[in-house]
Amino acid sequence: EVMGAVRKVSEFVESHFAQEKLNIGCIGNIVRQMHIHVVGRSPGDPAWPGTVWAFDGKQSYTPEEVDEIRDAALGALDLE
Repeated sequence: EVMGAVRKVSEFVESHFAQEKLNIGCIGNIVRQMHIHVVGRSPGDPAWPGTVWAFDGKQSYTPEEVDEIRDAALGALDLE
């Protein structure tokens, strides 16, 4: 069930954000609960080729961007 959910989220990230590759990992160094990261990457992203976690130039999405991404994800993941 978990892998099916990861696959659906991966397909959404890849198509919605037009990413060239996906990094999927279960990293628990700081947060002890199981959690899975699905990170889309492309050579044009500002953190490329370094890690997104260590990139100092992070920028938050605007509230409008959050709404658009949430709505698209809900539809793509059949969660509406």
